[in-house]
Amino acid sequence: MALRAATLPWFSWRVSAAVSISGTGGPYRTREGLAALSRFDGSHADMLRIVRLLTDNFPAIDDHVELRLRDACNPGHYRAVAAAGLATPFESAPKHRDDYPRSLRTVRTPLALVSGRQDNLVEPDWAHRIAEHAPSCKVYEIDARHSPNISDPETTAALLLTIVGELEGGAATHDHAAPGTSR
Repeated sequence: MALRAATLPWFSWRVSAAVSISGTGGPYRTREGLAALSRFDGSHADMLRIVRLLTDNFPAIDDHVELRLRDACNPGHYRAVAAAGLATPFESAPKHRDDYPRSLRTVRTPLALVSGRQDNLVEPDWAHRIAEHAPSCKVYEIDARHSPNISDPETTAALLLTIVGELEGGAATHDHAAPGTSR
């Protein structure tokens, strides 16, 4: 959402900077990842499978699985999540041309893309492919899967503090490694 919002003139003026952790803005997701996330049988074991697709193993994984199971049982939650995969009655309507990520070429808002090196849900080079179109974009890599904020919040927070410091300082390079990691 942050990347797409940055391209909207009526919204972009409200954003001073944006960071996307594994969020591609739509493209560059893998078919295998989409298929694996689109099915859920309601069991603890299957929720654990989904969480393991998103995260590395971490000490509180069982608690996180239980939390997600409780959330999935909330009225409307599962339907809302599952609805993303449903066909709409508007499929036959003329489709507008989606210029994203090329539309990022005019964005001046500082953008940061955080890419997990072990993320199998998106294509490995997604962040660099987006950055090719966005002159205000920097790419940061982290040794993690899709959701490092869940399985390694300390490293993710340290990286975010680094990013914010660089955005505020106006650093000009385009590739960065997370603190404590190498390229």
